[in-house]
Amino acid sequence: MNLEDLKLKLKFLEDGDRVYKLETKVNDFYVVKDNGWYGVGIDIGLDKTEFYEKFENVKLLTKIKYFSNSNHKMLELITNQTELMEQFSLVCFDFINKFDNEQINENIVKKANDWWHEWNKLLGNVMKSEKDYDFLGELLVLDHVIKCNPDAKYSNLASHDIETLEYSIEVKTTTEKYNSQIHVNSQYQLENNTEKPLKLVLVRLERSQIGYSINDIIDSLKNKNYDTESIKKINNIGSSSLNEKYRILEARLYNIDSSFPRITLKSLKNEELPKGIIKIEYIVDLDDIEYESINLEL
Repeated sequence: MNLEDLKLKLKFLEDGDRVYKLETKVNDFYVVKDNGWYGVGIDIGLDKTEFYEKFENVKLLTKIKYFSNSNHKMLELITNQTELMEQFSLVCFDFINKFDNEQINENIVKKANDWWHEWNKLLGNVMKSEKDYDFLGELLVLDHVIKCNPDAKYSNLASHDIETLEYSIEVKTTTEKYNSQIHVNSQYQLENNTEKPLKLVLVRLERSQIGYSINDIIDSLKNKNYDTESIKKINNIGSSSLNEKYRILEARLYNIDSSFPRITLKSLKNEELPKGIIKIEYIVDLDDIEYESINLEL
């Protein structure tokens, strides 16, 4: 099979939940289309093997697919960006060549992880996705808050990261050892439209073999009877990132009150954005603002 043949198969496979077997040397590869996602998959036949990585609109994951009257455990490389089919076919072709030089075995997960990170490095992605350590910082704060406020909830859609009955919390995480600047990504992020106080927690982390991973905090939350299935962001975190550990260097708690420097709608003329401006982003330096140190260790 050559690249041009693969491009044609990707382009003309009918819509719907479909598979088309490719002519490969060693392993069974298929062109797949599934509810708007398309790409290639390899039948790995390892029922207990799980893998998931995602960047932007590309996924590399294991899943069960039913065709030819039986279930098949697939490792699929897929995207939902049909306008990038030409470019994506190059990645698919490399994927097939990488995994068609020997029989599938238990090393498939390591091999898939290595291949994924090689491509991400080539494409200029540091793979800390929306910076996965940001999510770790949010979970560390949630785990800490739940000790005193069992009602605390992770906010999947709200402006702030954590909500309790008494207050709201915005979490900012950094791996910079000395810089205490935070990026505020909208005029609403540090605005509080309720009667509850708003707090900000700055978490400073350092990558380390003896720290905490996302999976560690998920386990800690489960031990506190927190419904971790309600945290939708977990589904967007890659397998390798779930176990990547960071050490806590410090955590600062700030009260967002009238003395805290911020831009909100209430601070603007007529409490509205100027005509033609749809969003405001800005940076706040926290070094000279009063804070309370808190202990996020489990």
